[in-house]
Amino acid sequence: MTNAVIDALAELDAALAAGDYLAAREQTTELFDAYDESRPAERAFIERAKYVARSEGPIVGPEGNSRDDAVSQYLLDLQTVQLRRAGAMMALGVGFPNEISSELPTSVAQLRQSEEALEEKKEAAAPHVESISVEALPAIYSTDLQEGPYAVDEQINLSTVVGNAGDESVLDLSLHLEAPGAVDIVSDDIWSVSLMGTESESFTFDIVPRTSGTHRVTLVLQGEEELDHETVEIEVLTFEELVERATDRLESLRASITDTSTSEGAKRRLTSSVDAALDHLAKAESDIESGKQNQPGKELSAAINQLGALLNKLEANDSGSGKKTRKKTFTVSQRARYSTRTAEIIELLATARTARN
Repeated sequence: MTNAVIDALAELDAALAAGDYLAAREQTTELFDAYDESRPAERAFIERAKYVARSEGPIVGPEGNSRDDAVSQYLLDLQTVQLRRAGAMMALGVGFPNEISSELPTSVAQLRQSEEALEEKKEAAAPHVESISVEALPAIYSTDLQEGPYAVDEQINLSTVVGNAGDESVLDLSLHLEAPGAVDIVSDDIWSVSLMGTESESFTFDIVPRTSGTHRVTLVLQGEEELDHETVEIEVLTFEELVERATDRLESLRASITDTSTSEGAKRRLTSSVDAALDHLAKAESDIESGKQNQPGKELSAAINQLGALLNKLEANDSGSGKKTRKKTFTVSQRARYSTRTAEIIELLATARTARN
C-alpha cells in the first residue's frame, strides 16, 4: 500500500459523498492503478513480515521492543483490510449496480480509514521487519493483462514483475510461458534473472492468438524447483463476433434506456445516438457479407463517433428541453450505468476496428 492508494480512496470517498458517480468511476480506475503499482513492493514486505513472525526465539528490534506485538498486529490488521479491499473492489470494479447503495460512500470511507490505520501499523512493524537479515524468500511476482476480449491476430502484451523478498541470498529465477498451439509466442518464451535481496525486474511476453475462443496461457516461475505458476485466460473473438457482441450490448442498452419512467423526449435524445450506431454496425455486417473490405472499418469509426456523442450527452445530462422534460431527467446513477456500458461497447468496437486494420 502506498500514499497513492490512500489519496485515491479519499478522492473516491469525496466523489461518492457529492453524488458525482462519473467522477467516482474515474477515481475507481485510479484506485485499481494504485493497488497494481504498489503490489510487488507490498507483497515483498508481507513475505518478510511473515518470515519474522514465524521465526523462533525472541527477536528484538532496534529500540529493544519485541517484534511480537508490532509485526503480529500488522499481519492481523492486514487480513481485515484485505477482506475490505476485496469487497470494495468487487463492488466498484464491476460497475455500479442498478441503484447506487446509500451505504457505498460509508463503506469506502471505512476502507480509507482502515488503509490509513494499516499504514501506521506497517510503520510500527517496519523496524522489526527490516532489521532482520533473511535468506532469499520465495519470489513474489504480479501479472498485468488488460481485460479482453481481444481480436484474432492481435498482439497481446503480458507483463510480469518478479522479485526477491529476502536480502541475504541471490535468487536465480526463470520465468517460462506455456501457450497452446493456437497462440504464437512472438517474443522469447523464457526469461532468466539473478536478483539480489529486495530487487525486482519486469518482463514482457508478446503473444498472438490465431483462432477465436478462450485460450489459456501459463506462467511458470522456477528457482531450483517450481516456485509458482499462474494460468491466465484470454478471450479472443473474430471481427464478426466482436461486432455481434457490440450489437447485442447496444440493443440491451437501448432497452434499458426506454424501460424507464423518464420523459419520452429525454429517452429520444439518447436513443437517437444508439440507433445511429446500430445502423452503422448493420452496414458494417452487410459490407462484410458483400466483400467490401474497406467499408466495415469506416462504419465502425462512425458508430464509435455516435457513441462518443452519447457519452457527451450523458455527461452533460442533455435530456431534452422544456419544463416537463427537465423534471423527468435521468438520475445520476442511471447516467453512470449508461456511461459505463457505452464505454465498454466503444472498447469492443475499437478492438474490432483494429482487427480490420
